[in-house]
Amino acid sequence: MIQAVTPNRPVSLTMPLANPVQVAASQSIASPKAATDTLKLTASKGFSEAEARATLEAIEKQYGSFRKPAFFSSPKIDINEALARLKDGKDITVTFKVQGREVRDSFDSFDELMLFDDLQGAKKDHGVAKPELRLPLLFLEGKKLEAYNSNNDNGPEYLSLFGAYDDLKRDWRIVVEGKDVKPKDLASYVVSKGWTASKDANLATLGRFRQLPDAGWQVNGQNVNRDTAYLAFLTGTGRIQLGGMEVANAKDFDLLMNLVANEANGAVDADLRSRLTSLKLDQFNSPGINNYYTVFKHLSNGQALSYQGSTIGNLDEVFVYDALVGSQKPAAQLPAELQNALLYLGQDKGLNTRNAYEAWQKLRAGETVVYTFAGGPTGEGFRLTANSLDSAVALKKQVVAQRERDQYRPDLKEAKGIFSDRLSLFDQPLAQNLERTRQAAERARQDIPVQESRRDQAQRDADSIRPVRDRAYQEFRDAENTFERANSRYQSDKRSYDWEKDKYDRLARDYEHSQRNYERALSSARQYENLARQEDGKVTSDPQNAEAHRRQAAQYRSQAQGQQNEANREYGNMQRYRSDMDRQRWDLDRAERQMNQSRQVYWDAKGQMDGKKNEYQRQEGMLNEATGRRDQAERMLNLAKRTLAESDLIEKLTVDAQSALRNLKQSLPNLKNYDDYTAQRSQIHSQAQLLREVLNNPTYTSVHGNGLNSQYAPLLTLLNNMDKPALRK
Repeated sequence: MIQAVTPNRPVSLTMPLANPVQVAASQSIASPKAATDTLKLTASKGFSEAEARATLEAIEKQYGSFRKPAFFSSPKIDINEALARLKDGKDITVTFKVQGREVRDSFDSFDELMLFDDLQGAKKDHGVAKPELRLPLLFLEGKKLEAYNSNNDNGPEYLSLFGAYDDLKRDWRIVVEGKDVKPKDLASYVVSKGWTASKDANLATLGRFRQLPDAGWQVNGQNVNRDTAYLAFLTGTGRIQLGGMEVANAKDFDLLMNLVANEANGAVDADLRSRLTSLKLDQFNSPGINNYYTVFKHLSNGQALSYQGSTIGNLDEVFVYDALVGSQKPAAQLPAELQNALLYLGQDKGLNTRNAYEAWQKLRAGETVVYTFAGGPTGEGFRLTANSLDSAVALKKQVVAQRERDQYRPDLKEAKGIFSDRLSLFDQPLAQNLERTRQAAERARQDIPVQESRRDQAQRDADSIRPVRDRAYQEFRDAENTFERANSRYQSDKRSYDWEKDKYDRLARDYEHSQRNYERALSSARQYENLARQEDGKVTSDPQNAEAHRRQAAQYRSQAQGQQNEANREYGNMQRYRSDMDRQRWDLDRAERQMNQSRQVYWDAKGQMDGKKNEYQRQEGMLNEATGRRDQAERMLNLAKRTLAESDLIEKLTVDAQSALRNLKQSLPNLKNYDDYTAQRSQIHSQAQLLREVLNNPTYTSVHGNGLNSQYAPLLTLLNNMDKPALRK
């Protein structure tokens, strides 16, 4: 888009000011189009030529003929030429007055044409503008808009809505009725000034919007604040969304106010609202769920949501979920008998689903649901299935009937049959366990002397190794101390050598410095002497200036003598440094010999220490191996002794168990009636308790496991159930 400007077009205060441009008479002025090419709309919406022609015709009727942009005269063009220029990316201009001054707005594409139409034409929404800028500008029609920092001798530059959008899009401020406004503050400024009253009587809609969250709004897919969404709602342009769900009309807005702002407007059935809002928003596993309006719209559109691991597919299922998992109030969507059945089956975690609602979903889909519960004469329970909603009701009746029967004593014939079948199953395991115990005891008796011998031998080995290990350790410690002393002496001698070498190096550097100075002074003396001889030759060759040449020759000889004296002084320094270096060399050689001797002692001590350390570690390993064998033998010995002790106890327990089992097998299957059971009850329970104590004994179960005890538990339950009252007929 091209914005026609005055020579005093303002620049952004956030950008550095450029130097004034000086244009010579022979130079051409660059087209302002080049400076604004980068500010075109970033993505074309693909408008057709027919749409563009219709828009051009409507704008021409409103503003008059289009023109070619020019600095002095702007020739008029017809619709066809205007359309052709836009297709070629060339500017066309619309001229009109703003605040009594002529303004020229230019554009060079179909997108910018539609933007002009959205702001100053039909004021629809073609989706080419930023909603946070376009929407507040629609409420500034007739307001005094000025370019920021544009005051000059001719007064401020007034902007059209189209021109204001151009400045705002560049992130420039504009002046609205004398107030500087930033682009990001424009919507809030328009709302705060109450300029929406023409479309919002008494600002009632604004008051309702103020009760809604400020974040989460979108217009045309772009994130905006609440004030921009409010402006879009008033203008009826732009696709408004909150939390990703569209707010398409007043009905949706009433629904939004009811569910998010708790406005009592009857937009939602009270029962549905109560059940819906009882769901916790943070328990939804679906993304983007942050308010109940979003939940309602998803479910009303049949878009399933995941809640606490369950799937709620629509609004009717909200009632079902609440009736089965939430408040458990009756719901028309769920027959009362089915609700009672599912709640009954779900109360004790017997269903193979997460909750009763999931069971309802599976049954509705014809899938199998499993229900397990404890019951029956032995209490081992039942595993029942259902695969339809009707069968769930029948399943509940079956469970209730069984639990009713379980309140009374079992049929004696059935109980006797169970005892007869199952008590005989204990004979062989008891005998096998006893035989295994006896075999283990015999192995333990044979193993005791073996382990005692191994333990004693390992102890003797450890006793013989320990003094050798102790002596090796002491030798290692002595060698370590010797090494530390040798290392300390070596480090001291090395520091002495480094100090002597540093002194020698300093003397060598001083000698080299004096030598360079000597050679430099000697060379200079020779050069001056040569120059003096040259001047002597000029005395005869140039007799007119003989005196001057003599003076110059004398000066050169004086300088030569000075350099010779400097050379002699440096030579003396060289001799002194050479003498000092010879003496220091002797000290350095002595320090080096001492360091080398200390180094050899150091390496000898280190080798000795490493050897002693290896020997100590070898003896330590041998001692650990011997004590390990001793401890292992001790553990095996204790295990054998414990096995012998346990075998005695287990043999006694097995004898008691076999005796109790024989008594139970003789008495229980031979009962004639419950009176007979009552007469023998004390004896039967005594034997049953004895058998239980054996099978549950910690020593017995630690050796042979808990299998027999678990197998015996249903028979105890059956025996206890026989004490229940008789079934009344």
